[in-house]
Amino acid sequence: MNVPSAQVPIQKATLLAGLHQNPGDAGFLEALGTLLDREAAWEELIEHFLVQRSAVPSGSMLDGYVHFMLGKAATELGRTEEALSWLQQAIAIRADFPFAHHLLARALRHLGRLPDALSASQVCTSLAPGFPWGWLEAGEIQLLLGLPLEAVETLQRGRNLLPQDATNELEVFERALESARQLIKHQDHQELAQQLWPDRPPLANDQELDPLDGFELDILRFRRLLDRLEHQKERK
Repeated sequence: MNVPSAQVPIQKATLLAGLHQNPGDAGFLEALGTLLDREAAWEELIEHFLVQRSAVPSGSMLDGYVHFMLGKAATELGRTEEALSWLQQAIAIRADFPFAHHLLARALRHLGRLPDALSASQVCTSLAPGFPWGWLEAGEIQLLLGLPLEAVETLQRGRNLLPQDATNELEVFERALESARQLIKHQDHQELAQQLWPDRPPLANDQELDPLDGFELDILRFRRLLDRLEHQKERK
């Protein structure tokens, strides 16, 4: 239920009063978490949830929720190391919660731990295959790892989950897909150039070839296409 903004302070006060009388109450705590999440009141969420944490049974489902929300708030505040700790504890309590793995992937990515981030994002997509943003995160990490072909497949799976009228969300996926296609093109250029000119340094991302070199590269690419088509014909 959406709460009118004028009622938010009243509802918040009621929830805090309820938690003061009944520390660790699941209903009050989850309602407060939803409210503060909607307000993006991350500092306040951390303040109240740290107080309530001691009243929640250790290792319970509610304990996992508390750790997840603390991790989410820390993530949104850019406190990545803190977020990592909370999220790892949340997953230790409840390993089947996909969104904890999603946020863990974000934190690990921010820390530059890309293989670990990819693993976390893939756990998320396996647990919640209908969550488009899990696929986006996984695809973007694959791009950072230099795996554009895998990224295209991953990103397309996420994009296909979105309705056609979700214009803004589709645009996010299209930008990521275009980055993957550009990387595929660049890697193809590098591979062909290395084959033609093994003594030259690798091509830079924005390096332009002179017309003659470009012509040689196009001929080799065309030959490879013909070879591929001939191979496919033979297999039939």
